[in-house]
Amino acid sequence: MAVLVGGVLAAAGCTSGADGPIDYRVTGGLGGTGDGTVLHIELDGTTTRTVAGETETGVLDAATLADLRTKIAAAKFPALDPMYSCSCVDDFVNVISVQLDGGTHTVAADTTAEVPAALETVIDTLRVIYEGPLDPR
Repeated sequence: MAVLVGGVLAAAGCTSGADGPIDYRVTGGLGGTGDGTVLHIELDGTTTRTVAGETETGVLDAATLADLRTKIAAAKFPALDPMYSCSCVDDFVNVISVQLDGGTHTVAADTTAEVPAALETVIDTLRVIYEGPLDPR
C-alpha cells in the first residue's frame, strides 16, 4: 500500500497521486438531478458534503485519506474512459473528478455500467466516505 507523504502519493504505475481536490457527485436519474450526493475532499482531508440539502464539513482521518488516494492512483484516471455507459435511460451517474499531476481528470459511470474494478473500488470508497461520519474538527 502506498503512503501519503508531503501531500504526494507514490504508487506503482503512477509517479504521483492526487495533487488537488477530489469531487464526487451523483447525477441523472428519473428527474435528471441525481440523488443529492455531493462530496468534495481537499488535499489536506477537509471534506464538504451535501446531505438532504444541508452542507456538512469535517476532516477525514489520515488513514482514510491515504487509502482513498492509493485507490485513485491504482485506478489510473488518465487512462480511464471519460464515460462508462449502460445505454439505459434514467440511470444514476457517478461523476468523479480528481486532480493528478496538475491536470483534472473526470470520469462518469452509469451505476449499472460495466466499469474497471479499480474504478468501482474508488466509487465504493467515495460512497462509504459520503455516508459515514465526518470528524467535525
